[in-house]
Amino acid sequence: MRWKRMRAWGKGLLGVAALTAVSLWAAREATAPLLPERIPSPALPKPNARDWYLRAGRLLVAGDAVKGAAFPSREDKPTSLEAKAALLRRNEAPLRLVRLGMAHPYGELPDRSLDAHHPRYAELRQLGALLRLDGQVREAGGDWDGALADALDGIRYGVSLQQGTSVTLYEGLRAQASAALAARRLVPKLSAPGARTAAAAVRAAQARELPCWRWLEEQKWMALAAYHDAMQRERWAHRVNGLYAVSFCIPDWQVWLRGRRGLLRDIERHYNLLIANEKRAYLRRANPLRLDADELVLMLTDFSAPDRERFALVDAATGMLAVELAVHAWRLDHTAFPAQLADLVPRYLPSLPDDPFALAGTYGYVPAGRRYRLYSVGPDGRDDGGAVLSPEPYYGQLGHCVISNWDRIVDPSRTGDIGPSDPVFEKVGAP
Repeated sequence: MRWKRMRAWGKGLLGVAALTAVSLWAAREATAPLLPERIPSPALPKPNARDWYLRAGRLLVAGDAVKGAAFPSREDKPTSLEAKAALLRRNEAPLRLVRLGMAHPYGELPDRSLDAHHPRYAELRQLGALLRLDGQVREAGGDWDGALADALDGIRYGVSLQQGTSVTLYEGLRAQASAALAARRLVPKLSAPGARTAAAAVRAAQARELPCWRWLEEQKWMALAAYHDAMQRERWAHRVNGLYAVSFCIPDWQVWLRGRRGLLRDIERHYNLLIANEKRAYLRRANPLRLDADELVLMLTDFSAPDRERFALVDAATGMLAVELAVHAWRLDHTAFPAQLADLVPRYLPSLPDDPFALAGTYGYVPAGRRYRLYSVGPDGRDDGGAVLSPEPYYGQLGHCVISNWDRIVDPSRTGDIGPSDPVFEKVGAP
């Protein structure tokens, strides 16, 4: 009888303890997570290139037609040279404002809320198309130096947009890659002084590129602020779960059970892992989908292998353009190709660009009579002498959800190298 009474008291005490623990947990979760004071909000530069770009966007005439003329799709009928010239005449003012803006640093208020939106995003893309359209008209008229100047402006424009939010960063990477491809087609037409000056300009633009880890730092603060915002609203678990479409693979109750504070802590920890990983050489980085065993956090964060590859490929396209310009200038001056890329420094290049896919060093270079081979070692990190890389679709499995990386550009398991004319560059520069 005594033992039965003691067991009953024990069960009662356990029940009270469990109820108290749940009540304390619920009260703690009801308190707003203390994050906003830790989330930085960078000061905007003064003067700010964004002000010029916004003014140019408001003055832009027939922006969709400009984009369609500069980057026609397969279904579009090609725009005539006369129509392109007419569009440029109607947009002289915005074109001038864009060029004035590129003389200043770009800054934009970071996203810190679910309600953040970017109504001017389409105009930023159309302004990049306007630069490209001007280059096309100049190239058609045989003004090679003018066309090259437009392509270099496109690279600078793309690099400047990278300093903004995630939305402008993606447009900046695309614009930079597209302009680098346009400039590459002009290299054989240039004089030695023009190519030499352009090579130095490309290297100067590269020095201002945003590294992937810096972008991830801003992504971390944006995600924490957005999730904190969602957690202050009704049905917060469902709102958090719906920020990224892939996260609906996770039931709402799992999000709720993790708790607001715990979820924010784990998301911040995961981004810190990503940032540390991206600071390493490309070949030494872990796959972002395999970096963290926390499936819930992986589903709630928006970073994957294609993001990393896009940064590396845009850097490679721009770096190899600088080398091609310098090699062309050398050949015009010496009637032969340089024996090694180191010969280009310092007269033709201020410094050799690093291959973003290599552990260390610049691009592969093999002179062969009247031609030469220039290439990046590619995602496998091995020098295959310039062998062609053939990208294929890639599908990744994460827990009970299949993630289809349809925009996967290159897979690290593939062999081969990436040359300046590889189709992967067309993919990252596609509008």
